[in-house]
Amino acid sequence: MTLLRAYPVRMRVRNRDRWDEPENARWQNSDELNNKSDTRTWSPAVDIIESEEQFIVTAELPGLTDNDINLTVKDDVLTIRGNKQPASESRKALAHGERRYGRFERAVQLNDMVDSENISAYFQNGVLDVVLPKAEKTHEKNIPVHFKN
Repeated sequence: MTLLRAYPVRMRVRNRDRWDEPENARWQNSDELNNKSDTRTWSPAVDIIESEEQFIVTAELPGLTDNDINLTVKDDVLTIRGNKQPASESRKALAHGERRYGRFERAVQLNDMVDSENISAYFQNGVLDVVLPKAEKTHEKNIPVHFKN
């Protein structure tokens, strides 16, 4: 199974440590800290666990409800989408922020080992588990070769 990061609008530049900037520069950009001007999409980290019967894709999405998450499968790609909104009162006096807010999207490329018709998902305590059952194994079949005279 291959993992693909999805960037539907544009490539997102990773958050970089800004410790090489002057002290004041780190704290002056309140729009960035409050995410008022940030329209970029971020990708949540996922773990993929494999057993004999299934794969489980796990993503930590704290602070969301099941209504905030959208799962789709199209062309053998599982896509996790959503929007994480900050609590408005907690962002007003923010001096430093590292948590991500806004639209998110993560894509996982499926392969022929997955039975995409029977995928299920569970969301509990901020953790999304997407269960991808494995398709029945195809058995090798010998094909006789007939010679023509």
